[in-house]
Amino acid sequence: MGLKPGSVRRGHGRRPRPPELFDLDADPQELHDLSRDPAATDRLVRWRTRLVAELDDRPEGFVSAGELVAGRPVDPVLPALRACL
Repeated sequence: MGLKPGSVRRGHGRRPRPPELFDLDADPQELHDLSRDPAATDRLVRWRTRLVAELDDRPEGFVSAGELVAGRPVDPVLPALRACL
């Protein structure tokens, strides 16, 4: 899962693993992960904050106590839609 406005992609996978950060203008094939570069720390924190805010109210439970929940099992049909089936 990742946010991708403009020329940056910040990824956060379903398995617990370190986040990734790519500059898509300079690295369109996503070969150079910037997440470990100290100069990118602020940008990585901003993207993580945006991702948490975007997913916080979703029924799947991707966020708990302000933190991303990695590895959360996901039902392919949301509960509100399941009632309509």
